[in-house]
Amino acid sequence: MIECQPLSGYIKRLIVSIMRNKVEGGFMYIHRRNVAKVFIDEEAITQLLLDCIIKKENVLKYLHHSYYPVKIENGLRFTDKNGRPKSCLQHIKRTETGFKIYIINSEPHKIGTDLIYSMQRYKEFYPEDIIPENVEILLMIEQIKIAYQETIVYCECIKGWNMPLPSEVRLLAKKTLDKFDTLEKVAAIKMRSIKRKFLKYYVKMKYIKWEDLRRIIAIDDYSPIHIKEFIAKIKEENDCNGKWR
Repeated sequence: MIECQPLSGYIKRLIVSIMRNKVEGGFMYIHRRNVAKVFIDEEAITQLLLDCIIKKENVLKYLHHSYYPVKIENGLRFTDKNGRPKSCLQHIKRTETGFKIYIINSEPHKIGTDLIYSMQRYKEFYPEDIIPENVEILLMIEQIKIAYQETIVYCECIKGWNMPLPSEVRLLAKKTLDKFDTLEKVAAIKMRSIKRKFLKYYVKMKYIKWEDLRRIIAIDDYSPIHIKEFIAKIKEENDCNGKWR
């Protein structure tokens, strides 16, 4: 029998479990189906996301504009604006014991906001349904992954959560960070999704602020002289002399 557990604890253990695996094509995976019974401890989820340098409100806003609910029997399924299925959040269904939520090809930090969002939309479509506090959710996930660049932040998070981490993952994180060991190198990355992963580490380590992350992401002049001057200004604003490797 599967025991119901807080969602935040499940996600933390999932992160550690995935990071024990080898990198395949830029990601670490759990390919098998993962099934758990959880309840949403939203305050702890909010803190978990902040630990990972993610703002819950921003993610929920994105989900609201990207995952469109369609009413089905006893639940909702989620599509894009054209009615086509998307990856990650698939559907939520009411059951005798609580809810069942189905997710495909997701990442650990997305699971918390996917569940919060799906419950919010369910309540909108079924306002007459009285849902008890800490209702049980049967969570079914087909394939979970972590991009190898995320290890640099997750390693710091896991240290803060006082959880064990294999030495191989620490080595991978160190090698990953060594490739982009200056903020100038990170700022020069043109793919914004990759750049953001590295910048989250600099925010996590308090080298830069959230606002600086957004400013560096928005760079559109990639000439070496512009990047050098731009980053010099950010370092000066953050009084970072002596902190940078």
